[in-house]
Amino acid sequence: MAVTVERTAFSLARAGYYLSMAAAVLFLIQGIMGILFRSIVFALVISLGVGVTEFLIGISLVVLALIVGSAAVGLRSYPDQHVTAGAVIVLFSLLALFVGGGYLIGSVLGIIGGVLAIVSVQK
Repeated sequence: MAVTVERTAFSLARAGYYLSMAAAVLFLIQGIMGILFRSIVFALVISLGVGVTEFLIGISLVVLALIVGSAAVGLRSYPDQHVTAGAVIVLFSLLALFVGGGYLIGSVLGIIGGVLAIVSVQK
């Protein structure tokens, strides 16, 4: 007796959701670390300007995490809008590369997740 596994139509979108949420979590972790730790250490050790810059980078990563996470939730909630959500995820994951990218792996996961969301086929 052979057992076959049937791929669902939403498997690529589901994988894109999980990868994009992982990217958002990594952006959030790096942003919080930048706000709470690196900005203070850099302000005390190097200069106040470097600390303020690191604080702003941390805030921008938290904002990017919220945007990517919201787009991922939108991908899961409204699967018919998969192209729009995937494009938002890819765009903001590329922007995150300029401010740290969630330890770089976050941006890579976000880009892959967004592309999977875009190419997923809806029935």
